[in-house]
Amino acid sequence: MMKNSKHTNKACIMLATAVFVLASFFIITSLNNSYAHSDGQEIPVLNQVKVSYNAVPAAAKKTDLIIISQYIPSIKIDMRYAGNNNIHGQKIYDDATPYLRQGTTVKLKNAQEEFQSRGYCLKIWDAYRPPRAQFKLWEICPDSRYIANPYKGYSNHSRGCAVDVTLVDEEGQEIEMPSAFDEFGGRADRNYQDVSPTAAANAKMLEEVMTRNGFTTIATEWWHFEDSEKKLYEVVEAPPLKEEDAPAFTDWQPGNYQPSWLTEDENSRRLVDEAVKQGLIQGYGQEGKRYLGLNRYMSRAEFAVMLARVLNLKVEKDDGSDWYQPYISVLVQAGIITETSNQDWNRYIKREEMTQCLGSALQLKHYQAENREVAGVSSPQARLAIIAGLVNGDNQGNYNWQNNAERIHGIIVLMKLQQVLDLPPVIKEEAGIFGTGQRRIIISAVGDCTIGTDSSFPRVGRFDTTLKAVGNDYAYFFSKVRSILENDDLTIANLETTLTRAVRKADKGHQGAAYFFKGDPSYTEILKQGSIEAVNIANNHSLDYLLQGYQDTMSSLNKAGIMFFGYDKKAIASINGLKIGMLGYNVLGRLEAGINIGGLQKQIADDISALKQNCDLVIVSFHWGVEGASQVNAQQSALGHFVIDNGADLVLGHHPHIVQPVEKYKGKYIVYSLANFCFGGNHNPRDKDTFIYQQAFIFDNDNKLTGSSEAKIIPCSISSVSSHNNFCPTVVEGEDARRILQKAGLQAE
Repeated sequence: MMKNSKHTNKACIMLATAVFVLASFFIITSLNNSYAHSDGQEIPVLNQVKVSYNAVPAAAKKTDLIIISQYIPSIKIDMRYAGNNNIHGQKIYDDATPYLRQGTTVKLKNAQEEFQSRGYCLKIWDAYRPPRAQFKLWEICPDSRYIANPYKGYSNHSRGCAVDVTLVDEEGQEIEMPSAFDEFGGRADRNYQDVSPTAAANAKMLEEVMTRNGFTTIATEWWHFEDSEKKLYEVVEAPPLKEEDAPAFTDWQPGNYQPSWLTEDENSRRLVDEAVKQGLIQGYGQEGKRYLGLNRYMSRAEFAVMLARVLNLKVEKDDGSDWYQPYISVLVQAGIITETSNQDWNRYIKREEMTQCLGSALQLKHYQAENREVAGVSSPQARLAIIAGLVNGDNQGNYNWQNNAERIHGIIVLMKLQQVLDLPPVIKEEAGIFGTGQRRIIISAVGDCTIGTDSSFPRVGRFDTTLKAVGNDYAYFFSKVRSILENDDLTIANLETTLTRAVRKADKGHQGAAYFFKGDPSYTEILKQGSIEAVNIANNHSLDYLLQGYQDTMSSLNKAGIMFFGYDKKAIASINGLKIGMLGYNVLGRLEAGINIGGLQKQIADDISALKQNCDLVIVSFHWGVEGASQVNAQQSALGHFVIDNGADLVLGHHPHIVQPVEKYKGKYIVYSLANFCFGGNHNPRDKDTFIYQQAFIFDNDNKLTGSSEAKIIPCSISSVSSHNNFCPTVVEGEDARRILQKAGLQAE
């Protein structure tokens, strides 16, 4: 049912125009264009063939590229490379629309109908893939066993005649298959020898039906199928159409932040659009369509920079100060704020302070308002901001002064200030998140997260029993700290468990008393609910249930969209246009059997060097040290210094299970032990002290790291009660906080 026929007609006209423009582009483009990749290597000739995009492809030619879902409406779509829910943990291309050649789509439709007769449905993970995406994949994983080398020829995905698929049941749930999508290794191949009988049978059924309907396979990937007539098709370079005249910020779609109160507030959305157009705020992507965390809290520095810019105050920049300091200085000179030496401008701004600043700005510009009282508000500056309509309270007249202000509120009140004072548009500066030429990201890290248990533990009070006791509420475990972790840009944890249903355990006879940790694969939801975006899997429990448990863990994390790294696995997070690389190493050895340190150092140096070629920040995680030791040993210190000397920007450590000191070495931090955090390995450990580590990193427009904040320690307990471990980490204050800060070698604020 159409809500607005006028808008529908307009959209149809725009779509028709776009199709005509794109078709014209391919007709007039040379059939034999070649171009060079960014590293200067010549790329094989790319033929620009005529392509039409048909919404209703009844009369389409076999070679036309069409939208699969409009030809096969029943098919499920989950384009993994259009987001970060893939093994690489980053977006590879922007357009999530699934395209295939018309001839290939007909074969896929026949296969879909056969599966539906059996009670299944196809789900598409990848279809047509732009050549530029193939180059990006090759840069991430230059392994021709799994990624087609674009310098030697193109993937059939780029010809629009290859598709990656799996099967779902009648309820839309993926059925068991040998591995996760793009899980490169033995389980992904088609010999089906190292997987369960059910997974093997399902994969063979998928292969049987797809090949019967005109597809061929490759040996290394059970999910990959190619049109048997692939030689008919040439590579297609199909860049997405750009709407050059579109507003700078119109993307209020799922995935961007749109609070319920804003859904019908057209004026507020228009104010945010205006802030983007003026360059006051900008987005993640090159198109400027996604602003940094509108639902997150705004720092005092961010608000000060924006306020100075809205007021068009003259800022004298210098290279020696923090990115925000010149803006602070002009606000101090204008009398809007008072700077003291101990102020932390990276703290979140309270609604009260924001309102005071707004009122002072109104006074600076001699704003005239009616003379009336505001109930419960004694400050003349705050009263002036309220009367001017910049700040509102609730129905009971409460202004929630001590609440942190979300970024979206800060943006809206500043644009209202511009309107009320009839100020000229913001003077544009160099591109950056706030137009300052600087980008700031906040990274948090927590320690051992054993979201599972040892089956030998008494059922009373253990992790899985607690989950049942709270009604299987996955959000319970991180509920006391989520507000902190969801307001950073990246949270990293050490996942010291397996996520598997495997039953065969590793042989740990050489260890004496040994533990075997595992949690149900569904426990990934605990991490997601806790706003954990990345986990280290290089530790002495990752192979508790042998290779099957290890692979199941990676598969479960991959399906949940949680990045993982460790051993030979690397993760790269894309944040604000910056790439954050993560490496993990287990100094104890996979089953605490030891490791060649010299060989490990060479591997680390090589890994850091390779990662720094593609990343703007490198974080190294170590499983090291002695369990229960409060002091750092010589090996930890030597390795920590080694990785900093070789280019790492932050070192995170775990395994001792208790807090160890934090060291600043050559201007960078080594966090030797993050201790336990959400720890199902002990129902009542004697030492429950832990902390959340946070640090901000500042980058310029060239993605160069220009500075960082001091280490920030947020003292916590692994439990919200003192009598036992209820697996619910909680922030602590007072004497408990001072004790933890002292253990970390830092002073209380």
